[in-house]
Amino acid sequence: MGVQARRIAWERDRANRQAEVAKREADFVTNMFNVSDPSEARGNSITAREILDKASKDINTSLTKDPELHAQMMYVMGVVYDKLGLYPRAHLLQQQSMEIRQRVLGPEHPETLESGNSLAVLLEHEGHYAEAEKLERETLNIQRRVLGPEHPETLMSMNNLAAILGSEGSYAEAEKLDRQTIDIRRRVLGPEHLDTLSSMNGLAALLSGEGRYAEAEKFDRQALDIQRRTVGPESPDTLRSMRNLGSDLWGEGHYAEAEKLDRETLDIKRRILGPEHPDTLKSMRMLADVLYRERHFAEAEKLDRETIDLQKRVLGSEHPDTLNSMNDLAAVLSGEGHYTEAEKLDRETLDIKRRILGPDHPDTLESMTNLAEALINRREYAEAETVLKHARDIQRRAVGPESPDYAISTYNLACIAAHSGESDKALSLLREAVDHGLPTSGDLAIDKDPDLKTLHGNPRFATLVTHAKERAAAAQAPN
Repeated sequence: MGVQARRIAWERDRANRQAEVAKREADFVTNMFNVSDPSEARGNSITAREILDKASKDINTSLTKDPELHAQMMYVMGVVYDKLGLYPRAHLLQQQSMEIRQRVLGPEHPETLESGNSLAVLLEHEGHYAEAEKLERETLNIQRRVLGPEHPETLMSMNNLAAILGSEGSYAEAEKLDRQTIDIRRRVLGPEHLDTLSSMNGLAALLSGEGRYAEAEKFDRQALDIQRRTVGPESPDTLRSMRNLGSDLWGEGHYAEAEKLDRETLDIKRRILGPEHPDTLKSMRMLADVLYRERHFAEAEKLDRETIDLQKRVLGSEHPDTLNSMNDLAAVLSGEGHYTEAEKLDRETLDIKRRILGPDHPDTLESMTNLAEALINRREYAEAETVLKHARDIQRRAVGPESPDYAISTYNLACIAAHSGESDKALSLLREAVDHGLPTSGDLAIDKDPDLKTLHGNPRFATLVTHAKERAAAAQAPN
């Protein structure tokens, strides 16, 4: 057989194979929805979740003779389970899909890399950050070599790796990667492409985490305006921007505006995603935090407790989101004067975070700061000072002396000094906190903080309060 004849035969076989795969895909999908047939449903209403669950059980019996198609359908269903917030089931499907693809297609095939990327995202959703980072880096390195540095799948992995690094508290590396991804996506995909906007959201979340709220707000508002126009007000992408913008407004001290936006976002998520979806639970936590800042303690406590109960059932008692909600509840309890209960909850949360996230993770350090605040409220100043000094040493090394977390620890040390009658030390620490990273909300609350009551009447304190409020006003002024 000549070269041309062999090529024609190869093309014919390939076309036949594609037609066969397409038919088997269609047959499988059709069978998925047979469960919604009245004769199958027997009068019961059938949900999309039930259809998906039935298909995921059938897949290991109906497609095992075709491993490529088997892996493809497992991957697709894993993506859907992930979007539903059903992470354990999604993880199992994506893990199996990747293992089949590695065996049948090889470790560098685009579909194998696709599975690696999705599994890394799931690991991040489940709070397994180190494992997620390792897999995403491996996937990205191969994609850059096999697909090229500007391929959409390569850019997706860059975007996801930046998110994972942000979750680990590696803000500088994450920000650099996000900015690089945005630049390429704007050039390759366009400024209004959903992937470009996703990178903008990711960068904004990082900036907000670093306390750079005004800068984050610009990115979130820009992305939100485009998303509302292009994909609609109830798209998951739009809702993500709304949630991020609410966080920015909270950080800038615009509590009333943040509360309004958070309530709107939560209402839509409950209706669109469901009351137990992890993204819905994040919005519940954010709203509760705003209510706490507005001193609506009873409503905040009720919402925090509801959120924690759902998170423990949906995500687990040691998931980072659950632990952060526990910290928030402890802060509310302190606000209500339940200092002993708050301290107990802070200690419990801190112990778990040290074990799960490590002693240097920003969330762990935040829990140390929260515990110190609870100890201050209980007038356990010596232990509170020891905890804060330890936290500040780690924060200086891990996130730098200009970070909001470091500034909050410094501020709390000032409160201890004020309680101890060390006015000069307290004022020096306060000035350091105000000038080096204290969130705007902290600037606005200095003169109202009962822990600084001993400084009232001190001319230097009055000058510092004026300076802090001027700084806050400048940060909040429109550019």
